[in-house]
This record gives sequence, structure tokens and C-alpha cells, in this order.
Amino acid sequence: METFIMQQRSTKISGSKYKLLDTIYSFENRSGVAAFTHINRKEVASGLRERVENPWKINQGAAGLCGPASLVYSIAKDQPDVYVNMVIELYEKGQTTFGKWKLKPGKDLKNYLPVGVPVVDWIPTASIRDSENWFYDYQDTSGEGGNWGKEMIPWLKKAGYTKIIEDYGDMKTKDEKSLQYADSCYNLGFNVMLSIHADILYRKTGLKSSPNHWVCLASRVNYAGAIDDYLSRTVNMTIFTWGELHPVPKAPATLKLTDFLDSYFGFIGFKY
Repeated sequence: METFIMQQRSTKISGSKYKLLDTIYSFENRSGVAAFTHINRKEVASGLRERVENPWKINQGAAGLCGPASLVYSIAKDQPDVYVNMVIELYEKGQTTFGKWKLKPGKDLKNYLPVGVPVVDWIPTASIRDSENWFYDYQDTSGEGGNWGKEMIPWLKKAGYTKIIEDYGDMKTKDEKSLQYADSCYNLGFNVMLSIHADILYRKTGLKSSPNHWVCLASRVNYAGAIDDYLSRTVNMTIFTWGELHPVPKAPATLKLTDFLDSYFGFIGFKY
């Protein structure tokens, strides 16, 4: 409950929430052919209303779009009006511009009906991935939607984030000092994306050679145990991923700090 309250307090509504809801209502009741031809307008509107209230409901499912999902979640928290306009313009016009970023997904993506991903989340996350692919098309949930940190930084800049902190290693785990740095950035109001191996979310331990998942911090990082007893110290936090605020680990389990660090590859902090 405490995490949920913190999340609600961190959502900065530009203008009135009622104005946003009115925008969504007007969108829902417009007619005309949409650019995303197989996606139902009312389903998009319903999803937008939910995410204006609770941005953590953004869910990429099994599409492999954890980086875009983490970014869209951050935008929805920081600038919900920008988020709502982005989704509406993509759905109706097939393209949108915000900050220094023009998103213009391909026709094949716009003619696709996703399975296993909420349509309101598929529209912005898949559009980001398809608009940023220079080598191959991203057109359905079976495609390669992942991204490395070196890709994420330009996306953040184009999205308008001006204060960006990089401390990640795409092929090398990071230490406790890095995790403490991530926590201090979160405490200072930064959005914090952690680069991890997803096994650790389910307490599957062991040293990993590379990350495979982006998540966002949604709480402070908490430690337990004696500082001078490194091997027995435990860690816990709440993260955003897959449409929920996910406690790591889930109570009543405990997670050793050393086990978490075996799957931790650093973070990116960013804010306007």
C-alpha cells in the first residue's frame, strides 16, 4: 500500500486530470478509420483511462519490449498529457511527434492485431521499436523488441529528458556501489531503469553473463543484515515491470544482496 501511495504522489498531472479524461472521452466517441486498423478504439480509450490513474498497468506482455515499456511508463508518470496525446495520435494518424522525437511505425505494424499484449500498450511500445529500427522491421510480437543501453540513451534525449545518468554494463555485472547510486538517484526524483537478468525476479540465482530485461525502480532499495557481513546481507525493493509493481523478492522470501548483484548490470537515471 505504501508503494502504491508513493506511486500516486509521483504522478504529475499537467493541467487537470479531468481535462485528460475529457480528451480520452472525445477520442473514444470520434468516428473515422484509424491508422491501427484492427485495434478497437473503445479498448484503447478504456486502457488510457486506467493508465492515467495507474501508469504501472503498462504491460508489454511477452513481446520483448521491456525497454520501450519502461520508457512509456516513465513518460506516463512524468507527463501524462504527452502520453495520452502520443497514443491517440499514433492510433488515429499513424505517427506522432513529441520532444525531438518523431514516431512513425510501418504499415505492417499498424495492420497487426497483437495477442497477449494490451492494445493500448502495444501502440506506443511497438511504435517506438519499429520507428527506431534501422536494419529490420518490427511488425509483430514474435519480433526482436529488445534494446541495449546505448540505444536507450538517444531515445531518452529525443523524448526530452535532459538530465541523464549512465552507469550500466551491457556484458558485465555491477557492484553494490552502483546499486546504491541507483537508489540515491531515485531518492532525488530521477526515473531509474535497472538493467537485470529477469531470472532474479523469480529467485533463480547464479551469475549471469548478460542482461535480458529492463525494469523501473518504484521504491527505495532496502538492505538488511550487518554491513560487515557482506555474504549474509539481504536486499529488497519494488520495481515496475509487466503491468505491475513487483516486490523483489515477494514476501516472505528473502534475497541475498550477492545473488541480486549476480543478475544486476547497472542503471540509467533520467528526469526533465
